[in-house]
Amino acid sequence: MSRQLPLNLRLKDSSSFENFLPATNREAVARLHAAVAALARGRAPEPVLFLCGAPGTGRTHLLQAACREAQSAGGSALYIPFSEIAALAPAMLEDLEQSALVCLDDIERIAGKTDWEAAVFALCERLRASGGMLLVAGARPPRELGLQLPDLATRLGWGPVYALAPLGDDERLEAVRLRARNRGLEMPEEVARYILARYPRDLDSLFALLDRLDVASLAEQRRLTIPFLRSFDSRDDVMDGGRSGPSSPSRGITPSLEGRGTTSGKKDDCKDAGGRASSGTNAEVERRLEQPPGTASGDGRDAGDRATPEAVAGTATEEEGKA
Repeated sequence: MSRQLPLNLRLKDSSSFENFLPATNREAVARLHAAVAALARGRAPEPVLFLCGAPGTGRTHLLQAACREAQSAGGSALYIPFSEIAALAPAMLEDLEQSALVCLDDIERIAGKTDWEAAVFALCERLRASGGMLLVAGARPPRELGLQLPDLATRLGWGPVYALAPLGDDERLEAVRLRARNRGLEMPEEVARYILARYPRDLDSLFALLDRLDVASLAEQRRLTIPFLRSFDSRDDVMDGGRSGPSSPSRGITPSLEGRGTTSGKKDDCKDAGGRASSGTNAEVERRLEQPPGTASGDGRDAGDRATPEAVAGTATEEEGKA
């Protein structure tokens, strides 16, 4: 049997609650933060918490922030991105109930894959029995994922379901300044507005740009000012042959987040919520990835850490159909 390709499952340095701008989504962030704190005291407040929203709304950031915080409190937590499902095997979910917190990202990727659906369902049951918690993120609420196993959709909706929506322009500006501040960079408002007016406005691109500005300002020992940005623009354009200047996406983009919520009233709907750290790796997950497909591994234990936040949202709804 061929061996699984190892994945880079390291938590992003930027992923922390402190580096995340709640905006109007304070309830969702507060509920998640409280759940992680309860786990550190040995009790999961609910068996499942579900975050849904379009790409770029903060789902991955919040899952990784929760994982990092649980680890910082001395607990075990694992983060598994189903965006990498081609290099994963359902057997890697076995024994993960030994971790207090398991975070499953991009859950929609398992829809229609009966072996994966069955493995996630079984993990839900084992985590509930062990007193652990499952934190799940997906593009849509549980009943709209297209899952073939109806009981799995029910299990994923056992706890609160929060919808995450993009930030407005003023909130983006605030999120970029927050990220800069947490890196030790002073970014005046006029500089942030200059960036928003001249560069792609999605947070992935803005935070990637901030990474590059940080390196350039440190190398030149200059503050972030509009004259500095103009010289940076012209250098950047020459280096990229005009590809990554103000009018096109910047280089080296790494995923980040945003978010704000909008409410809806029916059961299992995604609803809206008005409501610096250290580095690490999903060591247990990476170990399992190196095993031959279809083989179960030993203990399921923690992942690594390090952090920073962005912006999200959500208003909770409790799923009634508990089985």
